[in-house]
Amino acid sequence: MSAIINFFNANKPYFVALLTAVAAGLQALGYSIPAFVYTLLAAFGISVVHASIQTAATNAASNAAPTPAAKK
Repeated sequence: MSAIINFFNANKPYFVALLTAVAAGLQALGYSIPAFVYTLLAAFGISVVHASIQTAATNAASNAAPTPAAKK
């Protein structure tokens, strides 16, 4: 179960993009897709971008070179 969760966490942007593409494809084929589906997908997409930015900021802060000590 842990492997599935790790896989999903690592590939969230692709998962959201795939769901959006499937919904758009179904709508292009004539199926009726409610507007709230696209609203939810947009919200998921925004949250994924936010999480990615937070992860990148955390990694950058932890990998930053230490500043030299100020001379007195």
